[in-house]
Amino acid sequence: MSLGTKSFVFNKNSDWKRNNYSYGTKIKDNFLCFLSDNNSNSAFFSKCLDSTEFGMSWGVLKTKFYINQNCKIIFRVFASDSKDVIAYLSENAEKINIDKFLRSNSNFNTKFEFFDKIDAIKFENPKCVPLFSLKGRYLWFCIEISGFSEEPVILKEVEITFPLVNFVKFLPEIYQSFSPDSFMNRFISIFQYIILETETIIDNIPEKFEPLYTNKEFLSWICKWFDINNMIWEENKLRYLVNDMINIFKSKGTKNSIIKMIEKYTGYSPMLIEKFKIINNEFYKTEQKLIDKLFGQNNFFFTVIMNENEIKKGDDYANVLNIIKNNAPINAVCNLVVLTNNISLGCHCYIGLNSYISNGGMQNLRSKNSIMIVN
Repeated sequence: MSLGTKSFVFNKNSDWKRNNYSYGTKIKDNFLCFLSDNNSNSAFFSKCLDSTEFGMSWGVLKTKFYINQNCKIIFRVFASDSKDVIAYLSENAEKINIDKFLRSNSNFNTKFEFFDKIDAIKFENPKCVPLFSLKGRYLWFCIEISGFSEEPVILKEVEITFPLVNFVKFLPEIYQSFSPDSFMNRFISIFQYIILETETIIDNIPEKFEPLYTNKEFLSWICKWFDINNMIWEENKLRYLVNDMINIFKSKGTKNSIIKMIEKYTGYSPMLIEKFKIINNEFYKTEQKLIDKLFGQNNFFFTVIMNENEIKKGDDYANVLNIIKNNAPINAVCNLVVLTNNISLGCHCYIGLNSYISNGGMQNLRSKNSIMIVN
């Protein structure tokens, strides 16, 4: 972070689960979702965020969210050097521990009112707002959804920076005496946020362009460059595929490219037999009819052979076939064969793959593979 600032960031499943008291929300794919059928009864209350320094001047609240135009997302933010505050929840003032109160069974509207009574600052649909007026070691924030939407309100990220960084200190001394809420400070902060945001983007370039670290949206965009159907890939496998895709793409349409793509998807390296390499074999002259049946009628055929334990799910066969077709030469015809552990004469049966020759005893029949016993 620029200029030595730190931040509390909520952008992972663990962040939302560990730091909240919530109502009517769901955590999915690192997002906090306010459910569409329950927007008016949805709320999020953060646990205490501890800066470890008394009198801390807080910096900026930044958020990323998806919201319908009929809804508003309202943030209330409060900071204090003590976890106990004096508030009027009834006719009389009483000392209240904020964390205990947020953990209590009180109605969430009562908790919103509590934040209003202790003079928490309020923002509607904030993208990047200053927290100049907040000072204190501890900070809490709560989120209220106002209005109704047929789609869930999705909160992608919340970031709160500290300590306060003020570019006014780089101006001549006469301008440095202004209070944090002065016009000069607020005017300079516009340019300050633009500069710091740009520096943050530059510092996190790997998150934008590195397939292993980027977000799902950008990963999907990169997949379009290489004509990859990202819907059939597991996310982790897809990241490693895209990371190595430049080398694979250089050889697209070749035997090595097809083998690498299948290996990335299944975790196994297939056997690939090209028909044109068989026709020069002496065995082809005597068994041409059988070979043409197994490996195709002309030189444009190629056969990919895999074991049934390598095609584990029902959709795997169709997905592997789709991967082969997308990486095969234009005129080539693919024949995908999945070997089963039995022997059928005139079909695909290979010694060492789905059958074995042995001169051992009958105990070898316990093997999962078929065995031909030679006496």
